[in-house]
Amino acid sequence: MFLSPSSLIYYTTIFYLLTFAGIGYGVAGVVLGAG
Repeated sequence: MFLSPSSLIYYTTIFYLLTFAGIGYGVAGVVLGAG
């Protein structure tokens, strides 16, 4: 399956946003739980 560069950038951006959001949520949960 061929993906155009714009689609590749789009999906990569979404992936990183979801990943960083998940990490941030986990860190916030640990900080709030520990604090």
